Amino acid sequence: MTLRLGSALLVCAVTLSAEAMTDQPTYVLMSGLSDGYYGYSNRTPERSQFIAVSSGVPTLYVPAGSSCSSNTLYFRQSERGDIWVHEGSPNRMGAPFSQNKSSLRTDAVLARPDKVTTENHRACQGAVQRGNG
Repeated sequence: MTLRLGSALLVCAVTLSAEAMTDQPTYVLMSGLSDGYYGYSNRTPERSQFIAVSSGVPTLYVPAGSSCSSNTLYFRQSERGDIWVHEGSPNRMGAPFSQNKSSLRTDAVLARPDKVTTENHRACQGAVQRGNG
């Protein structure tokens, strides 16, 4: 009985580990990224994605009930400072994330950095690769 239970637990642990690994994206950095928060909503933060960049490495945050994409995500910072995220291919249409700045008004669409919280979000941390940008 102990052997069967141990085997079942091992199979369960390996399955859960494999599922957790496939639920994480690969991040390809096509340019350098400036540290900060990008796209954190002031009005409905619990329903939107945002990006946190620390030491040039991004982490995509999705609403707590959402799952992380297992696709490759390509990150590129524009001259204006927005971060563009392309899913699956750097040639696909991307989504821009504007930087949250402390100079934003309290009624702005984006929140000030001191208002950013991750309690209603799930971090999608991926393996980071440097691309040719």
